[in-house]
Amino acid sequence: MFNRKKTLVLVLILIIVGAGGVVWKRSHDLSTISKPMSRAIPVQVTIAKLGSVDMTAHYLGKVESAIAVALSSRITANVVGVTKREGDKVTKGEELIYLDDLTLANKTRASEANLRAAQSALVAAESYYKTKKASFERNQRLYSQSAIAQETYEYSQTETDNAYSQLVVARENIQVYQANVEENLAEQGYSRITSSIDGVVTKRMIEPGDMAVPGKALMSLQALKQGYKITAQVPQEVVRSLTSGSKSLLSHGDQQIGATVQKVYPALDQASLATIEIKQDELPFGLPMGSVIGVDIILNQINGIVVPVDALISNSKGNFVVVVDENDSVRQIPVQVVGRNAEMAAISGIEPDSRVVVGQENQLMQLTTGKKVLISQNRSEGI
Repeated sequence: MFNRKKTLVLVLILIIVGAGGVVWKRSHDLSTISKPMSRAIPVQVTIAKLGSVDMTAHYLGKVESAIAVALSSRITANVVGVTKREGDKVTKGEELIYLDDLTLANKTRASEANLRAAQSALVAAESYYKTKKASFERNQRLYSQSAIAQETYEYSQTETDNAYSQLVVARENIQVYQANVEENLAEQGYSRITSSIDGVVTKRMIEPGDMAVPGKALMSLQALKQGYKITAQVPQEVVRSLTSGSKSLLSHGDQQIGATVQKVYPALDQASLATIEIKQDELPFGLPMGSVIGVDIILNQINGIVVPVDALISNSKGNFVVVVDENDSVRQIPVQVVGRNAEMAAISGIEPDSRVVVGQENQLMQLTTGKKVLISQNRSEGI
């Protein structure tokens, strides 16, 4: 019995020792396996270059034709017809709005009748004067021969003078009635409102049956193929640094066009804003007239090491960029931003030609000093 127990104890001891050996060997084997290397993070980089950044101020501008016309009436009359609507093209001299001209036509006919009567009166006055003049000349010869009395001679002279006065009045009446006819015809012509340009209707403010009065706009036109203007309102503090020739950028979405300020209006509006004008030969970005686009005025330029704004990390401690060294390890380096716009920033604190990581700011913040990176793409150096 004792031997049996002793044998069991020895077996248990051997099992325990054997299990311990297996565990020790497994631990030893695991310790000899090398740990996997940390995976390099793929990044995009750009090359920081010495350069300058345009400092801009952003405003909104309205696209208009360089030549715009507002049609209005010179008389008070009812509208009887309108031939065009918004978007319709018009030609110079084309009749667009018809006003009631019945009263004007009656005035014209009356003045023409007066003119005809005056012309008849002139013919009669000329004939009468011719007769009296001939009679006076005959009496003058007879009086010189003492063949008629002085009273008869003087009476003949008076009649001739009166006939001449009537002739003068008749001629003056012709001028007056002719002027009346021309005035009434011109006024009647005001009942036909025509286009003064080749262009397009941008707004129609009148309909048949409405009353047209002087000074009230009836239709707006804008010229085609005469160029276009973009007007924007800017604060008076900004306009002090602007002149004709100042550089600007027009923008719509991700599209941009370089432009030049052609005109700075000399007076402020009621909101104390100045107006600037930019000319373009074509409609910018193919947009219709009346569209609103971005206008970025270039105020000045700042020199420095130029990087994209998406290379910057900004937090309560300042501004930083992530630089990749020759071993493809990164370092977060504090920098000073001396100027920036919507796309680029001029900084100091790094060397020119440094490889700088670009990306979303939360991704850049994860690139702590010492981490390895894999350069997956070089950003274009068009800085």
